[in-house]
Amino acid sequence: MAFESRKNPITERIAAYLAEAPVMALTQAVADKAQHHILDSVAAMVSGAALEPGRLAISYARKYGGAPAAVVAGSALRTDVVTAALANGMCAHADETDDFHVASITHPGSAVVPAALVLAEVQNASGARFLRATVAGYDLCCRMVMAVEAERTFAEGRATHGLGGLFGAAAAAAVVLGLKAEQIPHLLSYTAQQASGLVCWRRDLRHVEKAFDFSGAAARNGVQTATMIAHGMTGVPDALEGPLGFFAVFGRGADPTPAWRDLGERPIILDACIKKWCVGSPNQAPLDALEAISKEERLEPEAIEAITVRLPSNVIGIVDSGPMANVNCQHLLALHIVDGGLTFRSSHDQERMSDPAVLALRQRIRLEPDESLATAQPPRQGIVEIRLRDGRMLRHHAKVVRGTPHNPMTEDEVAAKALDLMRPVLGYERSRRVVDTVLRLEGLSNTADLARMLATSRE
Repeated sequence: MAFESRKNPITERIAAYLAEAPVMALTQAVADKAQHHILDSVAAMVSGAALEPGRLAISYARKYGGAPAAVVAGSALRTDVVTAALANGMCAHADETDDFHVASITHPGSAVVPAALVLAEVQNASGARFLRATVAGYDLCCRMVMAVEAERTFAEGRATHGLGGLFGAAAAAAVVLGLKAEQIPHLLSYTAQQASGLVCWRRDLRHVEKAFDFSGAAARNGVQTATMIAHGMTGVPDALEGPLGFFAVFGRGADPTPAWRDLGERPIILDACIKKWCVGSPNQAPLDALEAISKEERLEPEAIEAITVRLPSNVIGIVDSGPMANVNCQHLLALHIVDGGLTFRSSHDQERMSDPAVLALRQRIRLEPDESLATAQPPRQGIVEIRLRDGRMLRHHAKVVRGTPHNPMTEDEVAAKALDLMRPVLGYERSRRVVDTVLRLEGLSNTADLARMLATSRE
């Protein structure tokens, strides 16, 4: 069926953008930002391979995967591109290490980067192509959810993370494969048909389904969809804008146009955030605030009478008394105070949820929703108030969270985080090579060289 561009202006714009993306010009600021997010996502994949969701994904891929075409990061396994995308995606969100985008309520990197990487590897694509595929993937991931009102969609129980990740992974895969403009409507049609996900992932105690929901399924489906379209499969031309299409069904009357106004002009990856703390994103502000207080006052658990944490009313439910150690805000703050700091290992130790000292302090920590913080700019602010037994009150308002666009982590900080995550799996020297390669991605002639660095000799 012919592509009827006059009837589908958003589809037309997306099609032109993705078709031109392989050679699009990037400013140095955008290229640097994209390299930082790719490095952060690759590090999450490698470290996640050692966690339970990653181990399960890798063993599944080993049992059911196909021809050895693409690397599964943090392992000795090579498998078919679809299964590799699934496994790498689950590894990338095996915990709460990966990046996020506030306005769309998504984690773009954990779906987009695995999808782009496996196809860039088998296509022997350049680092420049991989980089541009990632930038385009972030655009589709975030904008597609924003086009159907992210907050309302999430509040109704639809999983925005998997929804955005699906479109982002498909877009990134399409750029690597070099799909033409007339093929993109078919890509969008097949992707829209797979749009799904429920926020019941919050009840997942082991983070296994969450790894699948946020990124494993998205990366897998995105790669499969793009390769199917590249193979010649076709769909309907107006799955986004036509009757009973994606915008009508998911948007429920919302105007999708504003989300696409600057597509191709200002990459949305500039608005994405890299986590300083490897925990659920709404916890970034409280931990920043607690760290600021701790620098001024040595905190002893027995000296604390009560702690009140004020968080935006639209995200507080994600982290309030949750079952996962690296998501539960009360637990993370108590752990930070009891241990005198927070590490990747301690924040992921589920057994510490029943630590008597941590539990005793956790019971004195209360979260309160704050409507004013829900609309405050910059977003995702948080306030921590600590009432001491001697009557003093310690307070800090974290207005600009570290790792957000208004307070970005430096390249050295991003590299240090990546090294810390990858070193236990790859060793220091290999990890250092990965960091140096990703930070010079524009000059990499073959992305397969990077993929091989992510493999280990251990099964």
